[in-house]
Amino acid sequence: MSRSAVIVLVIWVVALAGAINDGLHPSGQRVEELMVYERMGIVLVAMPVVFFSAMSFWIKGYPFDVPVLHKWVNQKFGDRTFETFIRQLKPLLFFSTMAFVGSVLGLIQSYKSNAEAGAFFFHGFVLSMAVSFLIMRTILAWRGLSLE
Repeated sequence: MSRSAVIVLVIWVVALAGAINDGLHPSGQRVEELMVYERMGIVLVAMPVVFFSAMSFWIKGYPFDVPVLHKWVNQKFGDRTFETFIRQLKPLLFFSTMAFVGSVLGLIQSYKSNAEAGAFFFHGFVLSMAVSFLIMRTILAWRGLSLE
Protein backbone atom coordinates (compact mmCIF):
# COMPACT_ATOMS: atom_id res chain seq x y z
CA MET A 1 0.00 0.00 0.00
CA SER A 2 1.43 3.37 -1.00
CA ARG A 3 2.07 6.17 1.48
CA SER A 4 -0.74 8.29 0.02
CA ALA A 5 -3.18 5.36 0.25
CA VAL A 6 -2.31 4.95 3.94
CA ILE A 7 -2.84 8.69 4.52
CA VAL A 8 -6.21 8.53 2.75
CA LEU A 9 -7.22 5.49 4.80
CA VAL A 10 -6.30 7.27 8.05
CA ILE A 11 -8.24 10.38 7.00
CA TRP A 12 -11.34 8.30 6.20
CA VAL A 13 -11.15 6.28 9.45
CA VAL A 14 -10.61 9.32 11.70
CA ALA A 15 -13.36 11.33 9.97
CA LEU A 16 -15.77 8.39 10.05
CA ALA A 17 -15.11 7.92 13.77
CA GLY A 18 -15.81 11.62 14.26
CA ALA A 19 -19.04 11.45 12.25
CA ILE A 20 -20.20 8.43 14.23
CA ASN A 21 -19.36 10.17 17.51
CA ASP A 22 -21.15 13.36 16.44
CA GLY A 23 -24.19 11.40 15.33
CA LEU A 24 -24.40 9.35 18.51
CA HIS A 25 -23.77 12.34 20.78
CA PRO A 26 -25.44 15.34 19.15
CA SER A 27 -24.48 18.61 20.76
CA GLY A 28 -27.12 20.10 22.98
CA GLN A 29 -28.62 23.24 21.54
CA ARG A 30 -30.69 25.76 23.40
CA VAL A 31 -34.38 25.98 22.54
CA GLU A 32 -33.89 29.51 21.14
CA GLU A 33 -31.35 28.17 18.62
CA LEU A 34 -33.62 25.32 17.60
CA MET A 35 -36.50 27.70 16.91
CA VAL A 36 -34.51 29.24 14.06
CA TYR A 37 -34.56 25.87 12.31
CA GLU A 38 -38.28 25.45 12.87
CA ARG A 39 -39.03 28.83 11.24
CA MET A 40 -36.86 28.04 8.24
CA GLY A 41 -38.48 24.66 7.70
CA ILE A 42 -38.22 22.98 4.33
CA VAL A 43 -36.20 25.86 2.85
CA LEU A 44 -33.33 25.04 5.19
CA VAL A 45 -33.47 21.34 4.42
CA ALA A 46 -33.71 21.79 0.64
CA MET A 47 -31.11 24.55 0.32
CA PRO A 48 -27.99 22.35 -0.08
CA VAL A 49 -29.57 20.09 -2.70
CA VAL A 50 -30.79 23.04 -4.75
CA PHE A 51 -27.59 25.09 -4.40
CA PHE A 52 -24.97 22.40 -5.01
CA SER A 53 -26.94 20.73 -7.79
CA ALA A 54 -27.29 24.03 -9.63
CA MET A 55 -23.64 24.96 -9.04
CA SER A 56 -22.55 21.66 -10.58
CA PHE A 57 -23.68 22.98 -13.96
CA TRP A 58 -21.94 26.36 -13.62
CA ILE A 59 -18.55 25.69 -12.12
CA LYS A 60 -15.70 25.53 -14.60
CA GLY A 61 -13.72 22.72 -12.96
CA TYR A 62 -13.47 20.29 -10.11
CA PRO A 63 -14.06 22.13 -6.79
CA PHE A 64 -11.03 20.60 -5.06
CA ASP A 65 -8.61 21.23 -7.92
CA VAL A 66 -6.77 24.31 -6.65
CA PRO A 67 -4.26 25.21 -9.40
CA VAL A 68 -1.57 26.60 -7.08
CA LEU A 69 -1.75 23.59 -4.77
CA HIS A 70 -2.01 21.22 -7.73
CA LYS A 71 1.18 22.62 -9.27
CA TRP A 72 3.09 22.74 -5.97
CA VAL A 73 2.23 19.14 -5.00
CA ASN A 74 3.17 17.78 -8.42
CA GLN A 75 6.46 19.71 -8.43
CA LYS A 76 7.39 18.63 -4.90
CA PHE A 77 6.25 15.00 -4.95
CA GLY A 78 6.27 14.05 -8.62
CA ASP A 79 4.08 14.17 -11.69
CA ARG A 80 0.39 13.29 -11.13
CA THR A 81 0.75 13.02 -7.34
CA PHE A 82 -2.05 15.52 -6.75
CA GLU A 83 -4.40 13.73 -9.14
CA THR A 84 -3.59 10.35 -7.60
CA PHE A 85 -4.24 11.63 -4.08
CA ILE A 86 -7.56 13.23 -5.04
CA ARG A 87 -8.59 10.06 -6.88
CA GLN A 88 -7.80 8.02 -3.75
CA LEU A 89 -9.41 10.45 -1.30
CA LYS A 90 -12.58 11.06 -3.37
CA PRO A 91 -13.43 14.33 -1.57
CA LEU A 92 -17.06 14.65 -2.67
CA LEU A 93 -17.79 11.03 -1.73
CA PHE A 94 -15.83 11.58 1.50
CA PHE A 95 -17.88 14.61 2.57
CA SER A 96 -21.12 12.95 1.46
CA THR A 97 -20.37 9.82 3.46
CA MET A 98 -19.43 11.71 6.62
CA ALA A 99 -22.51 13.94 6.38
CA PHE A 100 -24.76 10.95 5.73
CA VAL A 101 -23.44 8.91 8.66
CA GLY A 102 -23.53 11.83 11.10
CA SER A 103 -26.99 13.02 10.06
CA VAL A 104 -28.67 9.61 10.03
CA LEU A 105 -27.25 8.74 13.44
CA GLY A 106 -28.21 12.22 14.67
CA LEU A 107 -31.78 11.79 13.40
CA ILE A 108 -32.02 8.43 15.16
CA GLN A 109 -30.65 9.86 18.40
CA SER A 110 -32.97 12.86 18.15
CA TYR A 111 -35.94 10.57 17.64
CA LYS A 112 -34.94 8.33 20.57
CA SER A 113 -34.51 11.31 22.88
CA ASN A 114 -37.76 13.05 21.84
CA ALA A 115 -35.77 16.10 20.77
CA GLU A 116 -37.29 19.40 19.73
CA ALA A 117 -38.29 19.70 16.07
CA GLY A 118 -35.31 21.95 15.38
CA ALA A 119 -32.92 19.07 15.98
CA PHE A 120 -34.57 17.16 13.15
CA PHE A 121 -34.23 20.12 10.81
CA PHE A 122 -30.54 20.45 11.60
CA HIS A 123 -29.86 16.79 10.85
CA GLY A 124 -32.12 17.02 7.81
CA PHE A 125 -29.99 19.91 6.56
CA VAL A 126 -26.83 17.83 6.95
CA LEU A 127 -28.50 14.87 5.23
CA SER A 128 -29.44 17.23 2.40
CA MET A 129 -25.76 18.18 2.14
CA ALA A 130 -24.85 14.48 1.85
CA VAL A 131 -27.32 14.01 -1.00
CA SER A 132 -26.19 17.23 -2.69
CA PHE A 133 -22.54 16.14 -2.72
CA LEU A 134 -23.52 12.86 -4.36
CA ILE A 135 -25.56 14.73 -6.97
CA MET A 136 -22.67 17.14 -7.55
CA ARG A 137 -20.24 14.23 -7.90
CA THR A 138 -22.50 12.58 -10.49
CA ILE A 139 -23.03 15.77 -12.49
CA LEU A 140 -19.31 16.63 -12.50
CA ALA A 141 -18.44 13.11 -13.67
CA TRP A 142 -21.08 13.41 -16.42
CA ARG A 143 -19.54 16.76 -17.45
CA GLY A 144 -16.05 15.19 -17.46
CA LEU A 145 -14.80 17.46 -14.67
CA SER A 146 -14.26 14.95 -11.88
CA LEU A 147 -10.79 13.98 -10.67
CA GLU A 148 -12.29 11.17 -8.63
